[in-house]
Amino acid sequence: MIRTINLKWVFLTLILVMVLPSCQKEEQNSSELSTQQAQLKQSAGECDVVTDLLAGQFTDVGAVSVTHDEMNIYVTYHILEAGWCLSETHMHVAPNLAGIPQTKSGNPKVGHFEYQMQHDCITEYTYAVPIIWEEGATVVIAAHAVVDGDFGEETAWGDGAPFPGNQWATYFSYHICGEGGGGLGSESEVAYAYAPEGSQIASQCFLTMNIANEWGWHLGAFSEDYSFELWALPNTCDFTNGFHVGYVNVEFVGGNKVDVSYHTFPGYSLHEAHLWVSTEPWVAPPMVNHEDFPYHAYDLGGVMVYSFKNIMHRGPMFMIAHARVYGVIHVG
Repeated sequence: MIRTINLKWVFLTLILVMVLPSCQKEEQNSSELSTQQAQLKQSAGECDVVTDLLAGQFTDVGAVSVTHDEMNIYVTYHILEAGWCLSETHMHVAPNLAGIPQTKSGNPKVGHFEYQMQHDCITEYTYAVPIIWEEGATVVIAAHAVVDGDFGEETAWGDGAPFPGNQWATYFSYHICGEGGGGLGSESEVAYAYAPEGSQIASQCFLTMNIANEWGWHLGAFSEDYSFELWALPNTCDFTNGFHVGYVNVEFVGGNKVDVSYHTFPGYSLHEAHLWVSTEPWVAPPMVNHEDFPYHAYDLGGVMVYSFKNIMHRGPMFMIAHARVYGVIHVG
């Protein structure tokens, strides 16, 4: 009898040992998710919207952010919860709820939405919708997705008001501001990628490398995927004068190729992107001129995502990632 009781306790103890770390991991993931969502919402401009992306009605897997410039409304799906990704997106913008395709009973017909895309398990995607409405108009947006997780597929919606039908589905409103859009503006500022303190990847300020530029960062070496912060500053490498405007993802995709993608937070967008990569640190010339970089993108027109894909590279990587970013990022 005593042996049986002891075995039961051993069995229960093993269960607790396996379950508790899982619970702690879920709590950590939830905390990281809420922090990322808070950063998105905090970075949003006066005319931007960020709403939760809910899967299966109750599971928070990320966010949907909306901003605009003079030409387009940009609707971006962000997967922020580990273990989830986008396999489909369907999105529709209309002047009112009646303009969104629905059945007679008021359920959305996602197959009839104007914007649709199949995805290969990605974590972010942006639709650019030409603005055909007058300045100051309010539109409604239905942002639907199919997301893949550890337990299969789930339907997801950008959180908002319910459709009148008997299915769970939601939409939200978006106000089109005046000229310049959701904080995107008509002027741009310089931004550079940075590896935060505590990272194993070195971020050397140009000023400490005897490079004549007022500020900027030389990154590396590194050989694994990494997400760098994108900072816009008026001068120097002082963060107290800077603005965290997005991030730069580096992905080693195999076959000696690398993808480097620039992403801005709502309220900011890309005007230009310039990239230097090498297997050796920067040694010359004594000034960093992005015009001399091997990879360029000009006149991006206010997109929130841009990628340099299939860059041929072998070995450890050193990088300088430069951008010009629209947004309310002026000091004083």
